[in-house]
Amino acid sequence: MSQSQLSLFGAFEETKNIESMMDVRSEVQANRKVAYDVGTRIGGSRKDEYALRRQFLEEKNIDVLSEIESESAVLAAELISKKELFSDFSLEAERDNGVDCKVARLKQLLIQRIDAQPEDAEESRKDFFLATQELNHRFSSLITMDQFRDFIEVMNTQMIYEGSSGTYTANRIKELEETLANTDDDDIQTISNTERQLRRAKERLAHIREANKYNFRILGDSFKNFFTKQQSLNSTLKAVSKIKSWDELLAPKKSKSTGKNKPVWERMLPERPDRIGGRESNVSVPEDMLRDFGFKAVEFGHYMEDSKGLEHIYRCSEAFHDLADLLGVSDHALSLNGTLSLSFGGRGRGRAIGHFEPKFKVINFTKERGTLGICSHEFFHSLDHHLYCISYDQKNGHNGYLSNLDTVGPHIPTELVNAMRDLMKEIKEGSSIAYFQNENKPETSWRIGYSLKNLYKWENGNLQAIMENYKTKLDDSYKYHVSMLSYINRDKEMEKLDKRKMRELKKYAQALAWYHQQQTGERVEEIPYPSDKSMFLQQAIGLDRGKNGYWSSNVELIARAFEAWVQDKLKEQGRVSDYLVCGTYDSIAYPMGEEREKINKKMDVLMKQIVDTVLF
Repeated sequence: MSQSQLSLFGAFEETKNIESMMDVRSEVQANRKVAYDVGTRIGGSRKDEYALRRQFLEEKNIDVLSEIESESAVLAAELISKKELFSDFSLEAERDNGVDCKVARLKQLLIQRIDAQPEDAEESRKDFFLATQELNHRFSSLITMDQFRDFIEVMNTQMIYEGSSGTYTANRIKELEETLANTDDDDIQTISNTERQLRRAKERLAHIREANKYNFRILGDSFKNFFTKQQSLNSTLKAVSKIKSWDELLAPKKSKSTGKNKPVWERMLPERPDRIGGRESNVSVPEDMLRDFGFKAVEFGHYMEDSKGLEHIYRCSEAFHDLADLLGVSDHALSLNGTLSLSFGGRGRGRAIGHFEPKFKVINFTKERGTLGICSHEFFHSLDHHLYCISYDQKNGHNGYLSNLDTVGPHIPTELVNAMRDLMKEIKEGSSIAYFQNENKPETSWRIGYSLKNLYKWENGNLQAIMENYKTKLDDSYKYHVSMLSYINRDKEMEKLDKRKMRELKKYAQALAWYHQQQTGERVEEIPYPSDKSMFLQQAIGLDRGKNGYWSSNVELIARAFEAWVQDKLKEQGRVSDYLVCGTYDSIAYPMGEEREKINKKMDVLMKQIVDTVLF
């Protein structure tokens, strides 16, 4: 492997090219003294997307969508949604346009049947956009129930033929035309039959071609079923037939107040970012961030005033000084060979107080709460992604992460990959207690076998001990089944066995909870069982509401483990760096106790591998 392949950052020039430090402020930032953009223009920020968003919402055409796709798939995904594409629809507007109240309600119900968004792919978004635009066009001519019934018939034909190939029918037409041309004029019966078949074939081909102009099926199965399943159609029409007037349809509905959706977990944050120890920062303008750390660019949102902008770059520079000291590397190393950019209040979405965008290789800190403890987390995401890019010699076409370990490229030391693998194993595996929720209803009844009754008596009703005993038996049975698997599709078959084992374990737990209530009168809401997952992973799955998702993904687990490692390293030195990291002593989201200690040791190994072999 060449030295250039081994070096993640290389020798960084102390004197930056003047052009790369160019002031690229926007018009809104014209008189700013601190909060203005410098370096290479990153693209994809909220201010960059604003003009495209406004143009698309005004024009709604495929050319603007293509331009948006090239700039930001995130923005394209936001715009190509049922909410945005049917934002102009309202019952009030339908009434004002003279539409029958029943027809207006049917349109509304059809829109509700459409999937919220297509799958996350450019071609799918294009098809979804074209289908919704055509549907809106067809809706505009539907005023009466007779017109809507005709529309149903047309759409039924559409759904029947959509996706069909016209090749066979076109060839059949040629055959029939040849037969007709070669048939004697006095063979009236053959001519009549052939003409009838030819007419039907031409009608079918016309239907196929018309149906394939638009991919309406991309709007979802529920939408399709309205036109293809008679029961679905009849039940909807029956419900709508009860509407007598516009007043009835527009009468206000009583709704229950559910309040705002609360996040499953919120980071415990200090009121302001404190710092104890560490080097003093000399940063006062954004150009200093490029000079001192070698970042590719620094940008600010249009709502970021100079005072807040100065706080961000000053605190952020302190945080990166502290991180460089902990890792034992130069400040310039943290720019990931000059590929990493920073954004302050320019790209935030939703509740996140910061995020990393692999497409643009930029970390965004939100204007207010982005000053508190997210720097180390987002930096690790950028490092994780950069290691993945290194593994493909920077020639990969995917925004992957090395920690996923499923598609690692060949251009990275095996020792580093093994260190990552060992760390992920330590993060995810362990010995912990998990819980099944008691799903038994009052009317539930279980037939309890002698083995469970005897075990319950033997263990004096200790639910955890009973579940441990049963899981041991299940594990032994599982090992036997695994040994019988062939190596063809082994991983998929093992996954099936795992799911089946968990189903059986859960079923046993429900029966045990029911039997326990029969014996004692006590209803337990949770049934404990032994797990081979770490408590850190179990808690993450809990945050994902019992399923593998965002919190329990490799990428998020390791980033939170890195946060914990950084804060522990600082604590060992009597230091505090709240802009870099804080709040990792919360057992809901971070590893704790002995697990944390073991994970930290594996993180030591990984970071040493990164520093020694490819990173700095």
